[in-house]
Amino acid sequence: MTSSLTGDPVTDQLLPIALQMIWAVREQDPAAVADLFAAAEEVAGDPVTAARGLAVVACALCPDDLRASQALAWLANPREYHRLIVSGVDSVTAGVLASQMPREEVA
Repeated sequence: MTSSLTGDPVTDQLLPIALQMIWAVREQDPAAVADLFAAAEEVAGDPVTAARGLAVVACALCPDDLRASQALAWLANPREYHRLIVSGVDSVTAGVLASQMPREEVA
């Protein structure tokens, strides 16, 4: 018998999809995000239940002691954020450091 991580069978099934979606968003991959929404809809049975379930799981995954500006700091420089993450820097620190670096313009 397996135990529930979230306390609900639907959100238990949505959790791995939400974790994949976090990285798809961070990689700025809209096709992957769309595919993951489709996977969530298959699990939940309809798009509204899927979206609500993903929102609840995503909120539960967010640290409650971060300001929005800290949690979203990676958006200031996604390339630098990714480089820092790959080098082993934790996500909060990587976001803050990346936001302090000049953003590279993509040619």
